[in-house]
Amino acid sequence: MTVSSDIASDAGNLEHEGCLHYKAFAALAREELQAGHEAVSRRIAELITFIDRSIPLTATQVRAQARDRDSGEPYRKLYVLEVFRDLVERQWPDDVADQISQLLARYARDGYVDIDRYHDEGTLLEVAITQLNAHAATALIKMGASESRVPMKQVKGTAVQPGDFHGFMRLKFEAGHRMHDAVYGARMARSIAVAKGELASDGLGTAAPEDVAAAEPAAQPAQLGIRRRGL
Repeated sequence: MTVSSDIASDAGNLEHEGCLHYKAFAALAREELQAGHEAVSRRIAELITFIDRSIPLTATQVRAQARDRDSGEPYRKLYVLEVFRDLVERQWPDDVADQISQLLARYARDGYVDIDRYHDEGTLLEVAITQLNAHAATALIKMGASESRVPMKQVKGTAVQPGDFHGFMRLKFEAGHRMHDAVYGARMARSIAVAKGELASDGLGTAAPEDVAAAEPAAQPAQLGIRRRGL
């Protein structure tokens, strides 16, 4: 076997494993969150193994060369971004929320996702808040998600402008609402983590994800033209 054929074989194997990684992650985000502690824990352990081996998330349902007409982004990348959005849209059961938070932090720390990237519905933080996923919003804030990118657009019919995070929160929730308390509790935990040097003030720090997540108990209950796809 020649060197070039060896390289081609390695690339093919990596794409195959990347596809398995993507399918496993999509299954967790879209189908398995309510499957029970044991099933979710087993799936997360599998995903951590992929991350440990630096296996990419590869959406092979589209050609590698295919790109979005508006943004020019590879469709494979957009499909992966959609799965992260789906993950924060759906409610996380209390008994597995910490594990999912740590998984999301690991994906961000290892460069699989930019948590501040815009989607049609805004950043992951805006999506989590809008969908009332207190666990996801808490995790993202503790990870260093930018509040200055929420909301992405002016809220129609109001004076809330892009980036007016506090105005957005006041518009959505009254003080005492579980989402309000979760978000502002997470902001305090994040400030403590920054003060301790566990988190950079403008992004993910060097502390292990589980260390940042443990700073406070989990709360109880470039613009892309990404269009929803029925995956």
